[in-house]
Amino acid sequence: WQTGFCQSMYDRNRNEPEECRLQQDTANKADFLTVHGLWPGLPKSIAARGVDERRWMRYGCATRPVPNMPEVKAN
Repeated sequence: WQTGFCQSMYDRNRNEPEECRLQQDTANKADFLTVHGLWPGLPKSIAARGVDERRWMRYGCATRPVPNMPEVKAN
């Protein structure tokens, strides 16, 4: 997300935060590649830990992979 955020700040001629100014351009652009949402269905590795389809569809990545793990909570 950071590279996209920093680019949008630059495109809008806004003051870039320090983390954007410190970001260095690299020859390998794959270093900045971030992929989200590849698993629309329940991954087998998560199902093997006791998470069912309904719970996965409702909570997705916030699902506790081990049923007795503490829940993920937003700040």
